[in-house]
Amino acid sequence: MTLILSLSLALILTLPSPCTPHSGDICSNVDASLNGLKKVLFGSGLLTPAIQTTATALLADQVPREWEKRWEGPATPQSWLRELVRKRLALMRWRSQAERKALLEDSLLLGDLFSPATFINALRQQTARKLGTAIDCVKMVCSWEQNGQSAVGASCPLPCTLSGLVLQGAAFHGSLREAAPEASEMSPAPPVVIGFVEKDVRDVYPEGSAVSVPVYLSTTREEFLMELSMPFDKDEGQWILAGVALFLSDAN
Repeated sequence: MTLILSLSLALILTLPSPCTPHSGDICSNVDASLNGLKKVLFGSGLLTPAIQTTATALLADQVPREWEKRWEGPATPQSWLRELVRKRLALMRWRSQAERKALLEDSLLLGDLFSPATFINALRQQTARKLGTAIDCVKMVCSWEQNGQSAVGASCPLPCTLSGLVLQGAAFHGSLREAAPEASEMSPAPPVVIGFVEKDVRDVYPEGSAVSVPVYLSTTREEFLMELSMPFDKDEGQWILAGVALFLSDAN
């Protein structure tokens, strides 16, 4: 309980204002819940059914259901609160970059977001506007090369570099390769440049030289986000059978 209270104070002190309506709503709800619990513990508040439910869940080392309704994060309260604070602070940096119109100039961690799919959809919509075409007339392209921005090409008005992805089922050094027997099951993937272009634009990787690899929010593979093309040297079917996948986080 001491750790929970310490994290609640960190939440109160470091999250003074919302970055987005969604993150602000989550933080306000958790803040109110922990403040109510703290008042009961220090004898300055009344025990309500909601506070009792929260306390019972925390004592059982479970995330309160009311919190999970707003964001389905890690399974334990300590990890859930740490990740909430981390995301909140990261979103404050995102907002600062956006205000300076520099959001897409640096590499981004999609794992910083509560809803990465919303960012991908917004990038797609904004690209379609800049291209003056319908949203269903654009497709995603990506490049794993060091000159990824150039490889994606001038046809992509809003290229975006993503970092922090984790690869499972293979190693990647310019192309997909079999992982060494003693290698870890998970390995960090290099930064990748993604963006949207019109559907008639040629792909970065020719047909037959790359495989579409699914990207999931976590290693549970429960929440699919998108697919990214990854070049390979051997038969495409090998990587499909190996279950190669990318994740925003290696946490379950």
